[in-house]
Amino acid sequence: MTPLAAFFAFLLATSLHTCSWVFPGGSPSSSSSCEPPAVFFQRSGPKRVTLTVCVGPFCDSTSQTLEVLEPRPRILRIDPQPQAAYDDEPVILTAEATGKPALAFSWRLPDGSTLSGNPVTVPAEKLSPSSASVRLTVTNLSGSAARTFTPKILSPSPRVRSVTLSPNPAYPLSTITATAEATGRPPLTYRWTFPDGQIVAGPSVAWTVPDLQLRSYPVVLEVSNASGAASTRRSLRVLAPVALRSFEPVCPGACIFQVGQAVPFEISTTVATPRFEIDWDGNGIYDETVTTLTPTHSYASPGFLRPRARLRLPDGRTEVRSTARILTITR
Repeated sequence: MTPLAAFFAFLLATSLHTCSWVFPGGSPSSSSSCEPPAVFFQRSGPKRVTLTVCVGPFCDSTSQTLEVLEPRPRILRIDPQPQAAYDDEPVILTAEATGKPALAFSWRLPDGSTLSGNPVTVPAEKLSPSSASVRLTVTNLSGSAARTFTPKILSPSPRVRSVTLSPNPAYPLSTITATAEATGRPPLTYRWTFPDGQIVAGPSVAWTVPDLQLRSYPVVLEVSNASGAASTRRSLRVLAPVALRSFEPVCPGACIFQVGQAVPFEISTTVATPRFEIDWDGNGIYDETVTTLTPTHSYASPGFLRPRARLRLPDGRTEVRSTARILTITR
């Protein structure tokens, strides 16, 4: 303690002294009593209270920040446990709220019944995926606050969300991939039944198309768990068997290339050692014979072109395939 502070403490203990209080925003806003009356603040927030004590000509001041709280209830958040629940299991709801104690918590459930307390356990099957809104009301002597909260409620029974067959349509003897997405309580069992009667298990499976006739066939999926089963079907279109499957340019986005730029192509075929005649301009004149499945070609002039390829089969038949996309050649 410094000598001056020690001297002031001595005077305060042995001499008459006066006090001066300042309460910004309070009622009263100030006081000259060393034992001031109760102060009431109309608004919440930090309040800086200052006290000045004088002994004769000697005075000293100190300030302290007082945090004035809002007496009315305010709901900060509601937490469910578990975060995502099935409708056949209970859910624990816990709320965090502020306000002058004591606080009363009332939870109104979708069926109109109420639960009191914090936390509360919502019985199984009181909430469902289509009806899960809970309204919480917190009250005290200063007022009330309410909030509607919808926890994530899932159905334990299987439900198929999506099924994809790729490629579709497909050629005989080609391989397709069947993929599904389903919801429900794990573990889920996926059971695919394909047109030839073959059954394959798993959420994503591969199946080789047998030598089927040209038409559409059903692919059936059944998803099951301990709570039940759900099934769906998709139509797979089988194409006529061909040797020349596709002839397409490899385009980085739009099929636009400049004059003189090498344009890459891809050919798909079932022939082991094929020879292709290529009509690069699509004008009916076959310009070049290639044996590669990835030929390239550079164009000397601009235009809008649809090239085509012709495959000669051992039995003398020919198959022709034009590109599905139009090439744009620019200068």
